[in-house]
Amino acid sequence: MNEARVSKRNANDSADLVKRVGEKNYGYLYDTFHFHIEEKSQPAAITSTIKAINHVHISENDRGTPGSGQVNFPAVFKALKQSGYDGWLTVEAFGSALPDLAAATKIWRPLFNRPEDVYEGAFKTMKDGWATSREIPGVRVPEGSFMGTAGLAPSQAQ
Repeated sequence: MNEARVSKRNANDSADLVKRVGEKNYGYLYDTFHFHIEEKSQPAAITSTIKAINHVHISENDRGTPGSGQVNFPAVFKALKQSGYDGWLTVEAFGSALPDLAAATKIWRPLFNRPEDVYEGAFKTMKDGWATSREIPGVRVPEGSFMGTAGLAPSQAQ
């Protein structure tokens, strides 16, 4: 499994691994925290690898409440929506309630005042971001480029 760890450096490497595995039910998890660091353009990474994405983590640059930091969520949602993504959007945020996890993920300060801030803020970010997404000028998504999953999907936010 070292190959899986190495291949997660960026979206293209992850999509290449998905292609090599070649199974219909196998894809990669697009994580806005990690790809905020690893990609020059999240929309470009999403649209170029959409066939391989089967799950999305919505996480802020500091792993706090989505929508409260530097991740350009409107651009992320536009790229996902235009690409036809209709799979899971899952919030990934960290706090200090689990000291070992906080230490492992380098959480050194409070990232929110109340736990409710995370799920209320994240839900608003996702619902509003999806509802207001428009097409990205100049970006064309190839036909048949969506590999989705069942569950709570962006189409339910409309």
